[in-house]
Amino acid sequence: MNLIYSASKLQDFLDCERKFELKHLLRRECPAIISEPAHLVETRAELGRRFHFLTHQLFCGVPASAIFTQIKDDTLKSWFDAFLNFFPSLKGKPRFSEFLLLSRINNRSIITVFDFMQLSDNKFIQIFDWKTGPYLPSQKSAAKKIQTILYPIAVWISKENLFSHDGSRLQPLVKMCYWYPQFPDGTIEFVADQEKIQNNIDHIGQLIERIESTKIGAFRQTDNIKQCGYCLYRSICDRGKIAGKMEFKDSEDSGVFEVDFDQLTEISIEEGLHGMD
Repeated sequence: MNLIYSASKLQDFLDCERKFELKHLLRRECPAIISEPAHLVETRAELGRRFHFLTHQLFCGVPASAIFTQIKDDTLKSWFDAFLNFFPSLKGKPRFSEFLLLSRINNRSIITVFDFMQLSDNKFIQIFDWKTGPYLPSQKSAAKKIQTILYPIAVWISKENLFSHDGSRLQPLVKMCYWYPQFPDGTIEFVADQEKIQNNIDHIGQLIERIESTKIGAFRQTDNIKQCGYCLYRSICDRGKIAGKMEFKDSEDSGVFEVDFDQLTEISIEEGLHGMD
């Protein structure tokens, strides 16, 4: 198996092995919609893509006043206004915006896409991910996401290349932060020290080993039937044809699988790398 792994691929495997098989190994195309109402899902995903582009422009030095002239949507305008209030806190150097990193874990290629990364004044690495979903998840729910585990690993493995002038003086920890423009005071943070990073490397390695030791046709369907309502492949698996309703609260609290709008943006980048798999 010659895959370039990513947070979205590994998350798909954990959510449903069969979905992972259909999507990433067999690459089956399926026209089903992710969630109802379909137009709201598409609109939300597009707003997320545009928000990421606007923040990247700001980090590239485009004046905020010039960026505001591009914004016609009221929701996007409020999100960017909230970000401008948050922006002054991001003072670390060097820093990277919308940065794609290719690294290796246990001799396997891993791709990660960072919204923003910086070296703090206290010499520890900070990762920020802009989340534009319609609800603020719990700390416990966010902690279970593969992105929370994988991103600090990828950065730490590549720290000498990313922060070559400060590699020897780095504090041995990485902070992962999720920031929500709809909930600007609800930042969710995780800190990983060297021991935790090594434990997580072992965890990711075991996950990849499980994937690569499973034969085609042996990947199991999820036992969480509700989750199938948000899967493009539900009709192939005889798990229904009607899409699930888009939820506006934490899926862990509601028992419903959530649509990760920002992951949709990252997947579009991965699709451009299919030829590398």
